[in-house]
Amino acid sequence: MMQQLHLVDTAVFYVINHLPHGWFVDGIFGVISGLGDSGFIWFVFGIWLYLKEKRKDKTFFLPLGIAGVLSWFFSEILVKQMVMRLRPSNVLENVFVVGFPNGYSFPSTHTTFTFALAVVLSLKDQKYKKFFFCLAVLVGFSRVYLGYHYPGDVLAGTVLGLLIGWGTRKWYLVYKENHGKKKERQKTNKKYRLSSGKKKIRR
Repeated sequence: MMQQLHLVDTAVFYVINHLPHGWFVDGIFGVISGLGDSGFIWFVFGIWLYLKEKRKDKTFFLPLGIAGVLSWFFSEILVKQMVMRLRPSNVLENVFVVGFPNGYSFPSTHTTFTFALAVVLSLKDQKYKKFFFCLAVLVGFSRVYLGYHYPGDVLAGTVLGLLIGWGTRKWYLVYKENHGKKKERQKTNKKYRLSSGKKKIRR
């Protein structure tokens, strides 16, 4: 079963990797692929969305940071070191590869980053949801096109990223609700102390 899946994975890899290449197209996909590096550009998107807000929510950077760290940990430190799948360019022949990819292949950390942070950013502004996820799909596609990953690596990164993003999003909504209740209690207590102080002064 695993051997059959690997054969399908390899066949799909060759189809995508052997699409027409050229300096212009490779350059574009190189830039797109770079959008997944450490999730940096996604934090830039987060800052942009934050600056667009009328009421600034500083806590929003918390789930972005958590999703980024979890994506890196689960993909790069945990799963890759357990599976230790070699990259296509290290195993297959006739692979078109741009640059010199290092490390293990499964799952794609770039894809994990992009999908996790796309989920979190979509929470901030649903209007840009399609844009964020289309960009995430392009990042995943670029990783195969440029010869860095098998399609199965990208698929695994997508699932892992969605799970991390969804989990972080659920946690953040609960955190924000509790944080809001705490602030409301503090305001109520402050008003009570002020009203009690005024009553004492009148006496």
